[in-house]
Amino acid sequence: MKYIPAEWREQFDKADAAEWEKWIRYDAVMIPTKEVLDTVAPDEILPMRKMRTDKNEATRGGKSFGEHPLLAKTRNLLPGYKDKQYLAGELKTNAPTLTDAATAIILQETASNENWDLQQGDVDNAFLNGRYLSPDRRVFFKAPKGGLPAVPEHGWPFIPEGTILQAKKIVYGTNDAPLLWYEEHLSLIHI
Repeated sequence: MKYIPAEWREQFDKADAAEWEKWIRYDAVMIPTKEVLDTVAPDEILPMRKMRTDKNEATRGGKSFGEHPLLAKTRNLLPGYKDKQYLAGELKTNAPTLTDAATAIILQETASNENWDLQQGDVDNAFLNGRYLSPDRRVFFKAPKGGLPAVPEHGWPFIPEGTILQAKKIVYGTNDAPLLWYEEHLSLIHI
């Protein structure tokens, strides 16, 4: 936060709180019991970080902040590349995606066929909407610098910096999140 201008800090504090509230609302995280913590090796604990962005930056162009104001956004992330299970080769991570060529073909076919209608959508907090992790998939992380705000409407207190938490669902940054989300929603795809 030290690099964020003072006049923007309140907006980013609100964005931080909104992001953490989503993790709680979607039941994506829990505080592990002492018995579970006793089974966790130090190298299993990932450091959570907050990625803060201005969602309006890309469309601001030459406009001033007065004309096109800051739109603060925070995304809580875990560094999946440090995940012990990933490093041991225990995770399947090959989520299907379209190549650039396949995307170009779809766009060309849609543009050249007047009976086709191209639509685009977005799933709000896609990974947090996913399934619960299997018992053998363990994702532990430490609360980031400054801690995590209280979410009283869901019964969560302030979480101090360094508190160890456990993911219950796939979360942002884990290497298997795209595949698990795809598998969860495969049944919704009607081709």
